[in-house]
Amino acid sequence: ADSSAYAGQPRPETPWSEHEMPRDWQQRVMKEQARRRTEQIKADAEHADRIAKAAVKRLGLKRGILLVATPKMRGFFTMSVVLILEVDDAYARGIVINGGPGGRTGLGDRTVFHSCVELASEPSNPVVGGTELFAEDFLSKGQAEQVIARLEARGEPFAKTQGCTWWRLEQIVTDIQGGDWATLGWGTAGGGRGGRRMQTCLR
Repeated sequence: ADSSAYAGQPRPETPWSEHEMPRDWQQRVMKEQARRRTEQIKADAEHADRIAKAAVKRLGLKRGILLVATPKMRGFFTMSVVLILEVDDAYARGIVINGGPGGRTGLGDRTVFHSCVELASEPSNPVVGGTELFAEDFLSKGQAEQVIARLEARGEPFAKTQGCTWWRLEQIVTDIQGGDWATLGWGTAGGGRGGRRMQTCLR
């Protein structure tokens, strides 16, 4: 079937100029061009998405990975260390853990890191597999204060921060491959309880 702008109509023997083409055919041509542009944009986005997901797997970008800013980094993340807390099909979320705000967005959200299994909201989902390092995130100020009060009552170490940063997968992959970030795994040689090391890092 002819899916072009001439579908169902006889084609002209001599191509019309833009100004000679009948209005209804002009509209058909414009719709066809718009459809093709939309399909190309969609195809390009799907291709970029596949490349980004493959790169995420190759780079080992997942929950618990550290992003360490290289000397190339400029702006907000200069000299930052970011702990990745979430990676899904489209985005990655991380928190700066070496001082200052935890990120550029979500400044109303608090995160409390600790190593108390009994108080962890997700004891089966530590920040780093094989450790007892937990993150209570997306907390309001009042909720964070309650979590901290319970930890202090038990004498448990903790660290708190405010804010986070979201990246599109394509963007964080581009930044890593461009040399703005180095990726490191969270060391577990010191044992399973990571709370004290995290507390020291966040001071």
